Amino acid sequence: MRRPDETTRCGAGLVEFPVTLWSVVLEAKSAEPERARRAIGELCAHYREAIVAYFQVKCRHWQDGEDLAGDFIAHLLERNQLASFDPQGCPRFRLYLSAALKHFFYDWVRKRAAAKRGDGTPDESFERLREGGIEFPCDDAQLNRAVDLAFARSVHQRVMAALKAKMPDPQRFAALSDFIPFEQGEDTSQEAAKRIGLSAAAFRKAVFDQRRNYVQFFRAEVASTVGGAQKEAEDEASQLLDLLPEAVAVETRPGTAAPTPRNAKPWIP
Repeated sequence: MRRPDETTRCGAGLVEFPVTLWSVVLEAKSAEPERARRAIGELCAHYREAIVAYFQVKCRHWQDGEDLAGDFIAHLLERNQLASFDPQGCPRFRLYLSAALKHFFYDWVRKRAAAKRGDGTPDESFERLREGGIEFPCDDAQLNRAVDLAFARSVHQRVMAALKAKMPDPQRFAALSDFIPFEQGEDTSQEAAKRIGLSAAAFRKAVFDQRRNYVQFFRAEVASTVGGAQKEAEDEASQLLDLLPEAVAVETRPGTAAPTPRNAKPWIP
């Protein structure tokens, strides 16, 4: 996202983005308490899918993951945890979020392990939590990947919404969207071209233009979550673009999945 007076140029024209998320991050860290709370709330809303994705790796029941996500957000709001955030040492908010989630969960488990009954004996917290579907052993790389995939998916969703807003013909947008981030077979391409009244060559050009616009939007959106040098933002965008086909294809929660493309070969920007 960009400040209101900043724009990103693409084939469809100029696109305006609201205040950068990095500005919100800095406000959450440094502003007076009430403004910091509002900034933290905005960040939590923006990254809620990534937060929930982390806890759903730890929980067999998706509702438990939702509940823990709510606890984590309340924890940030109550204690203004971002006051300790070091934007110089960690210029990518995605990495800070992964670390904060891990520390919160380990502390949550530790407190329950130390809980006592009224008579001072252990309350068998671990056993009850396991029976309730909370999983303790889980590789950090798996957890971080869950956050990364959800992060990439949320960027994809915002970019597609921005592209849709810039295209006045919803039927054309729907036809072209089938080719991001996946390739489709020749038959599918011909069907889509016919559906929106384009020749095969014109349709290929339209897909090319849409993909170019998509990458420009994606990089601008990711840049808003990164502080520091331009290379840092470029590296972050490249990493998330690499995750994009898997991020779009995976289930977001039990019973809710992204549509499965007819040709699963990914288009890697």
